[in-house]
Amino acid sequence: MKAKYSFTNLAVSKPLERVYQPTEDYRFLVHVSLGNVEKRFAEIGSKREGVLATSLVTNRHQGTFCGEGGLILSSPKTQSIRGMSRVDCGGEIKNGRKDYLQDLLRPAKTSEYNQVDLTFEGVRVAGVMLKTTAAGRALGNSERNAALIQLAQAHDLPVVTIVVMPSSPPATARIIVHDDSGRNRLVTYDFPYDDNRFLRVDVAHGTFYHSPGRSVIARSMIIDRYGQVSQVLTSEQKQLILDKIQSKVDCGELDISELRAVKQGWRS
Repeated sequence: MKAKYSFTNLAVSKPLERVYQPTEDYRFLVHVSLGNVEKRFAEIGSKREGVLATSLVTNRHQGTFCGEGGLILSSPKTQSIRGMSRVDCGGEIKNGRKDYLQDLLRPAKTSEYNQVDLTFEGVRVAGVMLKTTAAGRALGNSERNAALIQLAQAHDLPVVTIVVMPSSPPATARIIVHDDSGRNRLVTYDFPYDDNRFLRVDVAHGTFYHSPGRSVIARSMIIDRYGQVSQVLTSEQKQLILDKIQSKVDCGELDISELRAVKQGWRS
């Protein structure tokens, strides 16, 4: 039987200020900060309540939330780890579940990322990570990248750049179950679009602090070969999603509340 997660087996790499090639072995624990980067930096290592969502990034598992770069964290204290999941859970990992470390490290497409939930006080920021293509094109939000570089300069932290290898988009429709614990359920539906991108719809059931009074929410996006995400869709892309989801409603895989949530979740 495989051993459960062991802190000593995490073997997080020391971040060095250089470009890491896809042929190199590395292992970084990365938090993607969508808000104020400096504010989040100050919170990490503090006694703030809640969990800090991170991903374990390697040369064979380069996916992060929305394909973004972020803050590289130090090796966490054992008691700081609140949950580990081989796939994103769309929120906090329920019931302290800890998937096998080997499963978190399995090779994955750029659009797929694992999740490690930590307490804030159990880690510190050890550097920042940026992403680039093999040709040197920067990946991720340019303003967020600039904020990460500014933070690194202000706090004398190394800037790590990883070269991301593209993944082929799915050739056929697929379903990924992220979480199905109790009343919570998160399921992803991927649909082929073109040679470089595919459409993704996340449908979640549960209670949501950001959407009070709603028990079903959804978000739709288009994802490229480097895992870069956009939730701004064209009318043609929305119609394609609508047709796909409607067909699942017609055959009983989804119900009308989920179709309604997909429409409500569209961004113009």
